[in-house]
Amino acid sequence: PKSRRSPPMASTSKTGKSWTFEEACTAAGLEVSVTRWWHRRARRTPDPLEAWLRKVLLRGVGPGCSQLMRWGVPQHVLTSGGHLGQYLSDDPELARRFSELRVGDQASFMNYLVSKINECFDIRYHSSLYQ
Repeated sequence: PKSRRSPPMASTSKTGKSWTFEEACTAAGLEVSVTRWWHRRARRTPDPLEAWLRKVLLRGVGPGCSQLMRWGVPQHVLTSGGHLGQYLSDDPELARRFSELRVGDQASFMNYLVSKINECFDIRYHSSLYQ
């Protein structure tokens, strides 16, 4: 099995719990995945929904996914976001950047990750998945 090294926990969520690098990557993957799904479904994501999504995910990935499912986000969208987060967590440059964060600076790391994902990936869902 592949060994995963985790950088030090350098960030805390809104609940005060320290975030691991993997949790930060998963939260960013979920944010991009859900936002893409909303864009495709509604033709555009209203700014208040994007702000709400970030707020939900900053509370923690597990509770965030539960809330997103209650609001109608399909499981496959959440699963895709989780897979993207796992992929990101294998990037040594991202791990280095995370380890250099000041405690409590997770929002700037999330901004950086989401920006990087949008630069590097073109995430689309097949139209049949929007039903």
